[in-house]
Amino acid sequence: MTSKGSDHVRSGHTLLELLVVVAIMTILAGVVLPSASPSAERQLDTVQRAIQDALDLARSHATSTGFPHGVRFSTEGKGWFAVLEQGGFPTEDPLTHGEYVVRFWEPGFPRGVVLKEVIFGSRSIAVFDEKGILNTSGLIRLRAGTTERVLSLNTTNTQLETVIPGSSSGTAGGG
Repeated sequence: MTSKGSDHVRSGHTLLELLVVVAIMTILAGVVLPSASPSAERQLDTVQRAIQDALDLARSHATSTGFPHGVRFSTEGKGWFAVLEQGGFPTEDPLTHGEYVVRFWEPGFPRGVVLKEVIFGSRSIAVFDEKGILNTSGLIRLRAGTTERVLSLNTTNTQLETVIPGSSSGTAGGG
């Protein structure tokens, strides 16, 4: 003899099964979401490459035209930089054919990166003479969230180098 309760077909899920599924989804979200959004270090790497590209272009223009060129930095807003020709006007961007001005707040630029400080002597411009030689060493300070990076550019090596806190190398003292 069977009771009516034993013929009952179970449908749906138990609370325990639902909790297990939610726990698994939470673990997966914790793994997937951080890799989907760029880390502060990757954002700073991207900005560092963009600044290095601008410096390389200014140096190249200086040597090819025989006139000084530079990269002007501004900390206004989130910051911007521009490759300038001798007259102080932005050069043409070889990709867009517009002015070579990079604004930190524009779409396509890593969000949350801020240009905090730029020092090349008493100015905020890296100038290359007609031979492509940097006139004055300098420092560039960037921030992405709580992560800061200080970049050094000296007159003997026009490659940006990350300054390690507490080290004596990479300072803006000249060269």
